[in-house]
Amino acid sequence: SNFGLSLTPGLHRGQPRVPAMWEEVLDYCIFISCCSVGLVILVALLIVIYDRIDALLRLESTPPRPRVTVLVLGDLGRSPRMQYHALSLASDVNLDCLWTGSTVPKPDDDKGVDVDLIGYAGEPCIRQLRDHPRVTVRTVPAIARPAGVSIPFVVWAPLKVFLQVMVLLWTLLVATPRPDTVLLQTPPAIPTLAVAWLAALVRGSRVVVDWHNFGYTILAMNVGSISHWMVRLAKIYESIFSQAGHGNLCVTHAMRDWLRVHWGVYASVLHDQPPAFFRRTSLEEMHELFVRLGQDPQPGQPDRAGLSEALWSDAPSASSSTPVKALLTARGADSVVRMRPDRPALIVSSTSWTEDEDFRVLLGALAELDARVRSDSRFPRLLCVVTGKGPQRAMYEAKMEKMRLEKVRIKTMWLDAADYPKLLGCCDLGVSLHSSSSGLDLPMKILDMFGAGMPVCALGFECLDELVQDGRNGLVFESSRQLADQLQQLLTGFPDSRRLAELRSNVKPGRWSDNWVQHALPVILPDLSPDHVD
Repeated sequence: SNFGLSLTPGLHRGQPRVPAMWEEVLDYCIFISCCSVGLVILVALLIVIYDRIDALLRLESTPPRPRVTVLVLGDLGRSPRMQYHALSLASDVNLDCLWTGSTVPKPDDDKGVDVDLIGYAGEPCIRQLRDHPRVTVRTVPAIARPAGVSIPFVVWAPLKVFLQVMVLLWTLLVATPRPDTVLLQTPPAIPTLAVAWLAALVRGSRVVVDWHNFGYTILAMNVGSISHWMVRLAKIYESIFSQAGHGNLCVTHAMRDWLRVHWGVYASVLHDQPPAFFRRTSLEEMHELFVRLGQDPQPGQPDRAGLSEALWSDAPSASSSTPVKALLTARGADSVVRMRPDRPALIVSSTSWTEDEDFRVLLGALAELDARVRSDSRFPRLLCVVTGKGPQRAMYEAKMEKMRLEKVRIKTMWLDAADYPKLLGCCDLGVSLHSSSSGLDLPMKILDMFGAGMPVCALGFECLDELVQDGRNGLVFESSRQLADQLQQLLTGFPDSRRLAELRSNVKPGRWSDNWVQHALPVILPDLSPDHVD
């Protein structure tokens, strides 16, 4: 009768029945675990039989279209690289070779493989992916601590992992058709590396691991020590199951070298590149966006953000955007949209508001910059837009509210997947505060900014030079004061800043599709050579 209450610490403190209670809980857990494992084994055997029969039947009818499961144990809408993988698999692969020598007529639509994209529901995926006929999005429930119940971490952590394992096994073994390849993102490595390996073993699929970072280094940042026993255990787990992949991708040359030297893993480097929808925004699109974003925020209208002259005015209602005049643009009597010569400079920073990005650096730089340029007529008004959601957003917004600035304004907001590229395409300069937990990964936000045609000021860390060449396509800083110096140097004289124009002219990003075909496709589907891909 006390089973549910027993998880609350201190409820029966001092009573002799507590040990017996925990013994009973342990017995229940062991019993449930044994039943679950037995059920998984039974289901796995049935699936093996079913897959073999299905494969034999399909071979006698038509060449099967390859299928890939793309797995990320996170919010799909906030996992851009895995979304781009799924879109390329569904769109960029030419399958002519499957019908070579076959007596079955080739279908009219012979581009792309079938894709199952698996992860948590949350923010919407990009429109091109949501509308694609070959992509099936399969969401799995996020395992959250029950509200109102205090469960000790030592009990909740293994219970959460166990529940994640069961959910993933059901999804990969039962709810999803057999894939030729399982492509999974790590981190998180626990439990996805082990579960994907087991599911692929049962179904006869290949496993390809896309290394974005290392889970144990992120855990070390959270617990505050690389020598913590949980971190050491996570590293051992990650090193063991790093051998599970039939192929491996990673995001930098530095990570490739580290994987080879320390874990004996040979990975191909797939540098992030922006997809084609990251570009400079046209004047018409810019005007429409800022007319909408310039309206005062209203309940139920998250796309209104108050990005207007009202930010520098004591009478906001008189200064909000109109169909004729927005913050950056104005429509003339001839109905042509033009840039306003008196527009503010617009800088942007994107963040998930977590511990690996210290926004005190940016706030300190903006405060120092504002103090320097208050009476400098050559320096423009400056709007800094910070996009993203995350746990530390409210804390930093409270700090921003207390800042007293003259020329500089800071605005936080969240944009949907369609408006985010448009906003980047309007900006003059990007700021990245990403500091890698491993020193081996790169922030994708910088690639998005490059795709939108703007240079970047980036916080320095190991291997950043694979992306940002200091003084060429951006500037690297180490402190708030150095960032303030860079902003003052780049924006003085705006919109005719010579130094800003020089950096912008050197921003020449590649594009995701060509890069993916060359480096990722041979690893994910090696039987389909690049010769068969447009």
